Formats: sequence, structure tokens, C-alpha cells
Amino acid sequence: MEKDQAEERTNHRRQKVTYYALFPAILCPFCLFFSYGYSIGTISSAVLPLRDFYRQTYQERYNATIDEATLDVLWALTATFYPLGGVFGAPTVPWLVRKFGRKKSLLLVQPICIVATLLLSLSEVIKSFETLMIGRFLLGIVGAIGTGITPMYISEISASHIRGIIGSLCTVSVVFGNLIGNVLGLKQVLGTSADWPYLLAITGIPSVIFIMYSPWLPTSPRVLYFDMGKYEETEKVLKRLRGSDDVELEIKSFEEEAKQSSKESVMSIFEVIKAKRVRWQMISVIVLMSSNQFSGINGIQFYLDQVFITAGIPPDLIDYVKLGVLVAQLIVTALAGLFCERFGRKSLLLFGDAMICVSIIVYTLMTAFQDQVDWFPYISAVASLGIICGVCIGPSLVYVIAPELLDQSSRPAIMTLGVFVLWIAFAIVTFATPYMFDALKFAVFLPFFAFMLVTLIYTFIVIPETKGKSLIDIQAIFGKRNKVSVVTTLDNHSKQTVHHNLAYEGDVVTRSKSL
Repeated sequence: MEKDQAEERTNHRRQKVTYYALFPAILCPFCLFFSYGYSIGTISSAVLPLRDFYRQTYQERYNATIDEATLDVLWALTATFYPLGGVFGAPTVPWLVRKFGRKKSLLLVQPICIVATLLLSLSEVIKSFETLMIGRFLLGIVGAIGTGITPMYISEISASHIRGIIGSLCTVSVVFGNLIGNVLGLKQVLGTSADWPYLLAITGIPSVIFIMYSPWLPTSPRVLYFDMGKYEETEKVLKRLRGSDDVELEIKSFEEEAKQSSKESVMSIFEVIKAKRVRWQMISVIVLMSSNQFSGINGIQFYLDQVFITAGIPPDLIDYVKLGVLVAQLIVTALAGLFCERFGRKSLLLFGDAMICVSIIVYTLMTAFQDQVDWFPYISAVASLGIICGVCIGPSLVYVIAPELLDQSSRPAIMTLGVFVLWIAFAIVTFATPYMFDALKFAVFLPFFAFMLVTLIYTFIVIPETKGKSLIDIQAIFGKRNKVSVVTTLDNHSKQTVHHNLAYEGDVVTRSKSL
């Protein structure tokens, strides 16, 4: 064991953090996930001028005043059209990955983001709130494709010892985009009736940056090896990504994984649904992805003002409290990425889920009795911060752990299913939350508590720790639950089972045999 750990540390030292690998691993989450967070932040912060635009447009078009109930429905639809676009975009991920690969697929969706941005920013000029809805729908399509492909891509180009930190940049970019959207959406900045089109026009800037840098993006070495069969080019790319000529261990891990998968092609969605050998992996990814939304996070983010109003925070303090919460969220998200490599994925998932459950109970009790004690509203605000930070620590790690649970053949299809479920949950939560506030009042988050409690129990029982484990180790763990033999010798006539402790993409390669 000590020898294995020493070899692993030596291999990590060989894998340098090169600019060729690091910059794309930072750029892709920023360009694809920043717009995700920014779209949430701008709708949350510029709600008043945008609703005024709806009123004015309706008045000019129909020569009548829109009633508040109709306006509320239109506004809920506007918020929901973003995740609804994601529901339609997510199923296209396997086809895009098979047809164009990771890198080119990410590039192809950037023009859609630019078109969507034009629709958003020009909706005031052409006096059409429907144009704004269509723009958000297109942004949702781009967001779903980005969330489906980006984690796979950056995981595959990053060195093994920083993969958890790099994967957490997806969540950091969402939070950063949300923060910037809320800051720029303040009435003192661009959150006015005259300036909100400029606020929305910023959405497309990351896409322009991505297109400009795209010629220098590396192709995933796993795509080169497994999908394209370009073995020599794989070695060349790995040497550039790792900053070392010694990539033999990583190439060996590819070879062993290729033998283990025994010429399996990339599985379709229908195949993974029927395949017994990936059943629990598929269920686990779906549970983790849905928990990312049924934690209530985007209901809170879209309607953060309403959360604080319900909690009893004075209206003149809400903007400052909101920005304080978002800054704290960004800090916690960044720290979670660092802790991911130190404490492991499963530990943070459990801690984050438990933190959400406790915070929801505190928020519910403090809000229920806010009239009895003057400082209860501020405890409610802290509890809402606890919910948000709990999501950043736990459920948001789904972008890190989900690809690590899956082998090469099932990864695109299961990630697509997971992202599809995520965006359906996103749409449900976004549309339902304002009505939940009206119906449940202080108990608005209790349905999310129930779901997160179930997720906490499921994670404790089923989800394995992936830190320090090879892909084949992880598949062997799931193989016991699926009741199939995952790792066997290539000699199908032998009853001897060989368990390979093969480090995934750059970890030490060892073998242990058991009769």
C-alpha cells in the first residue's frame, strides 16, 4: 500500500499543471456556465424594470392595463423558459458528442448563444416580451448542452490530481455569473428601465471569447484514443497536456480500460436504460442531478427577494443582504472545490445535504415565529445562506462526481439522462416556487427538505467515494449492486477473476489477482 501511494505521488509530480491544459479547463466552465448563472442573476435583479416593460408593452399592444395575475403568469413563464430550453437541449448531447466530439460540440452552440443574446437585448426595441422569452429558451438549450458536455471535456483533459478542483469550476462559474448579474442589475448600475437591454446584452460576451480561443483548445485524449483510434496522436496530446514525456501509465490505463470494455461501442440512451451493468450508476447520476435542483436552489436564486421578504427582512436592506449572501456563496463554492480533493466527493455530498436539511428546518421555524422576536428574520436570512452554501458544498459537486461514476461507453448517454432530469427539475422548481410562496408561506422549503433527506440517505448507502479510486475500481463497486461481473480476465473460459486496480488517467497501475 505504501509503495502504491509513493508511486501515485511520483506520478502526480510527473503530471505538471500546464497552461495548455489549465487555461481551457478554466475557460470552458467560464464560457458555458457563466451565462447559466448570469441568466439567473439578471432575471432576479432586474425584475422591476422588466415587469414594467411587460406592462408597457401590453398597454401599447392591447390598449389595456394588464392585471397582476396575468403579469405573474407571464413572468413565471419568462423565468421558466430558460430551463424549458434545457429540457429540449439535453437530449441532443449524445448525438452531438458522437457526431462532432466534445470540443466541436461546445463550439457549435456558441452562435446560438449570440443569437439568443441579440433577441434579449433587442426585445425592448421591437416591443416584444415574447422575443425575450424565446431568447431565454435558446439560452436554456445552450446551457443544457454545456452542462452535459463541459464536465466530461474538462475532466478528460485535466491531470488526475486536480480533476476535482477543475470540475468545481463549473459551479464556481455559475455562482460568479449569478453574482455579476445581480450586481449589474442593481438600479444604481444597469437595472433601470432605460439600461436593462444593455444588462442582457452582456450574456453573449463569453461566447465571443470562446469562439476566439477555440483554435487552441485541445482535443480530449480519451476521444482520440477510444472514439477515433488515433493512438499516436493521443500520446502527443497527453505529453502536451501533462508537460511530460512520461505518459506511459496513462496510456496503459487506456489500454486496460479498452480491454475491459471489450470493444463496446458508445451506448445509446435506450441501451443504458436496459443495461443491467450500468443500472445503479444511472440511478445514482439521476438522483444526484435532480438533487441539484430539488434542493430548491434555483427557486431561491430566481426569487431571492421574495425569500427575504417572507423571512421579514426590511425591503431597504434586501439588496445588500442579497449581495452579501451571493459573495458568501462564491467563497464557499471556491473552498468546496479545494476541499473536494482533500476530504473526498462523498464526504462533501453528505455534509452539504445535511447542511441543507438543517438550514431548511431553521428557516421554517424562524420565519414561522418572526413576529415574536425581532432578530428572528436575520436568523432566517442566515438559514437561507445555509441552504445556498449547502448546495455549493454538496449537490453542486455532481459535475465532478457524475462523470467519475461512468465508463467510456455509458458516460455520454447517462450524463444526458442526468442533465435532462436536472433541467426538468429546474423548470418545475422555477415555475412552482412563486406559487409555493403563496400557498405554503413559511413552510415553502419543506418539500425540498423531504427530497434532500431521501438524497442524503441514498448517498450514504449507495454512492461510492471516487477520490483516489480508478474507473475500474468504481465499476467493480457498482458491479456488486448490479449483480454483474464488471472486471474479468479476457479469457472468458477461465473461472479466475482478475481485479485490476488501474488508476484512471494517470494514477499508478497495479494489479491484484484473486481466485
